[in-house]
Amino acid sequence: MKSLTYRKIASNVMISVMAQVIYLCVSLLMNFILPRFIPEEQFAHWQLYITYLSFVCIINFGVFDGLMLRYSQYDYDELEKKRMRSQFQFVLFITTIAAVVFVLIACLCLEGTSRQLMILIGIAMVTKNAGLYSSDTFQLTNRINRYALQSIIQRVSYAAIVIVLICCRVENFFWYCFSDICGDVIAFCVAQFTNRRMYFGRGFISPREMILETGRNIRAGAMLMLAVWSCTLTITAAKLVVQWCWGLSYFSNVALAFSVTNVFLNITTAVSNVLFPSLRRLKPETLPDMYGKIRQYISLVIFTVFILYYPGCWILEKWIPSYSSSLPYLGFLLPVVVFSVKRNMLANTYLKTYRKERMMFAINIFAGAIGIIAFVIIGKVFRNIYALLIAVDLSMLLSCVLSEIVVNKVIKGRILRDFIIDVIMSAGFILITYYLSRWWACLAYAGLLVLYFIVNCRFLIDVCKMTCRRLRSLFHRKPAADSAAAGPCASADNADTSSPAEDSTREEQDADQGQDQQ
Repeated sequence: MKSLTYRKIASNVMISVMAQVIYLCVSLLMNFILPRFIPEEQFAHWQLYITYLSFVCIINFGVFDGLMLRYSQYDYDELEKKRMRSQFQFVLFITTIAAVVFVLIACLCLEGTSRQLMILIGIAMVTKNAGLYSSDTFQLTNRINRYALQSIIQRVSYAAIVIVLICCRVENFFWYCFSDICGDVIAFCVAQFTNRRMYFGRGFISPREMILETGRNIRAGAMLMLAVWSCTLTITAAKLVVQWCWGLSYFSNVALAFSVTNVFLNITTAVSNVLFPSLRRLKPETLPDMYGKIRQYISLVIFTVFILYYPGCWILEKWIPSYSSSLPYLGFLLPVVVFSVKRNMLANTYLKTYRKERMMFAINIFAGAIGIIAFVIIGKVFRNIYALLIAVDLSMLLSCVLSEIVVNKVIKGRILRDFIIDVIMSAGFILITYYLSRWWACLAYAGLLVLYFIVNCRFLIDVCKMTCRRLRSLFHRKPAADSAAAGPCASADNADTSSPAEDSTREEQDADQGQDQQ
């Protein structure tokens, strides 16, 4: 196992963030450009496909999460490829059977839009789980550049097909959903060239050993999968309650706000998946100090970005005026990002690192169950959409609070002050957005943001100093000849700053040579 430095961890996270920027751009294309070119009913059906898509990855029963927990401290050349391949082949077999069942049910029992949706979901079961296995194996072996490449290829392929469909004036939602599946297939095929021995090969483990390995991974990963998935389930349940209680036409407007929120949740989940293997490779005594710093960075970035909501609403009203009614809902849902990001990216990552997945499962399922019960009661009895959105915020808040309490007991940290500030900023944003007109609300939130900067002035000064040091080091870096003349210390520094792409390439070459010699 190769040791990691803070610099390498930061590099891994930055590469993941770059991949997620591509994901964000494609998501903006789908959420803000596509509604302009297809009818509202077709857009609502596409949103239903996205909603049901959140259920397809549970069919692997937590096998991939078990692999992540059990093997994330190993490098690529240290893994037993036969054992890893057996798990992929097991999940591929299960998902293929489920896909065939779904397609048969759709063809025999359903018709129209319902048939199309069922067929698409059946196919996506196979493609999404195959892509999930690829990304998980890249992440657990710390080959973040390969993971980022797969993610970028999938999203760019998807976006390219969508742009062609828009140019051809295709309005049927089926083809936009199918383009997402095509992006999965293209990315998976490319991953075969850089991860080839993790899928198929000559060596196999015995059927008995494969069953035992699968059981170990399910026992280790099932609760983790359900705990992580509960966040997505909470958002999905709220969307389904809106569809059931208010109808499909109303759902298309509210779903746009949910989709924007879900984009940020997916980005932070992806970054947390990169952060987890890195934390598993650090010394335990370094983890408590990192927690507070990462948490403050997250708050600073999110609350600063919130001010873009107001000019963003103005732009969207001009661009897609038929969806302007969904913008107030987005104002109520954005605070979900604050608490879900800290839960998914930070608290859950630390709980996994300390192997507290049972506690993580209990917390997330408890908060999710309370949230879903509240959604159903509000939708059926009170029929107030704003009360439903506040219930989503409170459900995420409860999960975040409980998770952070457990983490801080483990690392013996104190975040009460920071947590109170987070709640005040989130509640202030909702109240300002609801009671004031847009530009007055923008000014009021800007004033609240200035107060936040004043309260956290020490941290801001530290961030500015660190940024200045990094910029100075970039512009005053010594030439390679000088570094070579500086002796062994300089050589060590240079070795430490090697790119993740170079590290992963060396790992792949070493593994290839080892396999050839055998």
